[in-house]
Amino acid sequence: MSPSRPNADDPARSQCGRPQSGPTTGDGDFWDGQVDYSQLSIHGWSARENRTDAHVSPTADVETQYGWDEKTALAMPILIELGATADATASGRRRRQDADETQRWEHVAIGAALAGVSVSCRPEVWRGLPVAPDTGTMPVARIVEAFDRYGRARGELLVQVGDDDVRRGVPEYLIQKHRLRTIELTWGRDAGDNGDPLRIGSLEEALACQQQGYTVVPDPSNPIVQECFADGLLAGFERHGRLGLLDEQGFLATCERLRGLGFRRIALRAGVGGLRELALILKWSSRARIDLVTLEGTGRVPEPYPIFLPFNSPSPDLHLHAAAAQFAARLAAKGERVPDLALAGSFHSEEDLFKALALGAPFVRAVQMEGIGSGVCPSSSSSRIAAHPELNNRFGEQLDAFYGCREKVAELVGSREMGGVPMAAVSVLARVQRLADGLRRIMAAARCFNVAGIGRSSLASLTRSCAEVTGIPCAADAYRAEAEAILER
Repeated sequence: MSPSRPNADDPARSQCGRPQSGPTTGDGDFWDGQVDYSQLSIHGWSARENRTDAHVSPTADVETQYGWDEKTALAMPILIELGATADATASGRRRRQDADETQRWEHVAIGAALAGVSVSCRPEVWRGLPVAPDTGTMPVARIVEAFDRYGRARGELLVQVGDDDVRRGVPEYLIQKHRLRTIELTWGRDAGDNGDPLRIGSLEEALACQQQGYTVVPDPSNPIVQECFADGLLAGFERHGRLGLLDEQGFLATCERLRGLGFRRIALRAGVGGLRELALILKWSSRARIDLVTLEGTGRVPEPYPIFLPFNSPSPDLHLHAAAAQFAARLAAKGERVPDLALAGSFHSEEDLFKALALGAPFVRAVQMEGIGSGVCPSSSSSRIAAHPELNNRFGEQLDAFYGCREKVAELVGSREMGGVPMAAVSVLARVQRLADGLRRIMAAARCFNVAGIGRSSLASLTRSCAEVTGIPCAADAYRAEAEAILER
């Protein structure tokens, strides 16, 4: 299903002044038309003037690749993001990492490695306490080791770092300690570049953060503050990093310095706040030879802040993605090389995946799928099943075949290694395989038998508003000129 639209009958929406029925047409209204991916239709051709060999859906090739000079192959055109975005507490502040959370991320990374797709680690994955890079205790160490162990020459592990992290020497730690060859810079608040506010519950940890260069409030080195904390008058501290502020020369210099450290590929995750920023991202990324740019909208409230919204406000994903495709085409028409793009948003099904690839063709190479790397994915349930003996007894010997890909796991790791693959990783592999099977069927229906063959011509707009936003003709107007030319022959 495509991203859900707000409920027009919700009384909470009327309290906020939002329209209660149908799309609005007011000038200057950002929500004009409430256009989303559900207003795009997939279509193909059953008849061609020049007959080709017959194809069937299982033969559709879903492999792709991205990169500027050195390509990264993907068994499926999807990305998985690891992070605690789904585990924010009710107060809006992220809870501190624990062993179970790190283990879940590790298992999802194993599943992604088996599936042959790339994984992007949000800052909270490796910014666990203690924060000193030279301690070697960051959770990312286990994730890197797990991904490398089960990797099969498809996909890669990306670690997101902000401007503050670059200043603190995190890239040096990643390449020296873990020998990573790809790094992902962040740009914008929803891409982890929001200062990373974090609650700290002990004085020792607050002092350690302050020594690392973070701003900690209240000041833990102040004797009065220490006395208040000891007396229980202070519940804890808050850690804040520098907010990312970029300029072109600084951005280009940072990319060159990272390449000088030994990174072969540089990716960029950008939380885009508007068209001006989108244009800067594409332009600067082209000049910096960025390998992959992941674009996500900033319509969502950043999770560290306790802001309550009484209605479900969808982020304008389609507006952003359509503009990105238009801007990329304009740069390409001027002879400038456009970096490979990936789209992030409310994508859940293979239908969403196909529409995003078609809308951004030929520049979009991958789509970040929601729910696979978060705490609500099937891996969470499978971990609970494997951890409780009574559930193991209930499912019996069929537990290892619970997700229907036992043979695939045995083929990838060998029958002897199957016992070491966690059920959470198997569930991720099963989810990716299901998406691959569904994508092949949709590609075959649209007569696209490889990812490169997916194009904007495979889509049609169902509303005039969608056609205006995306530039894709309405179903009633699509290929009318070609149809009339056929009739006039």
